[in-house]
Amino acid sequence: MIYEEKELEMEGVLQTARQMCTAARTAPKARGLNECCDWCNQANCQGCRENQSVCVFDPMDLGIALGSAVSVASMNHVDNRIMFSVGKGALSLGMLGPEVKMILGIPLAAAGKAPYFDRK
Repeated sequence: MIYEEKELEMEGVLQTARQMCTAARTAPKARGLNECCDWCNQANCQGCRENQSVCVFDPMDLGIALGSAVSVASMNHVDNRIMFSVGKGALSLGMLGPEVKMILGIPLAAAGKAPYFDRK
């Protein structure tokens, strides 16, 4: 049987993406520690919601999940990079709905040279 290189690369990247989703979903979260509301400059969680502040734990949870996800990509030798610009584009297009306030993207590639770093 003959396998096409590009087809196998795509299959490997997609399998890694699936594993990354699992890792991000099951990553430890900071919730349960949210009695430190003064970090968001509000007196309590109710004040944070009423003033439409961003809970400090949401970005921390996102960072923990992203770290878990990119570690899976790295362990599978799939090129990756956390990108603000990808998330900003998705946010401006409303891809995840109006209630989502923070998005970061992780492009993936299997290439001879990592496309996300320009080291001239």
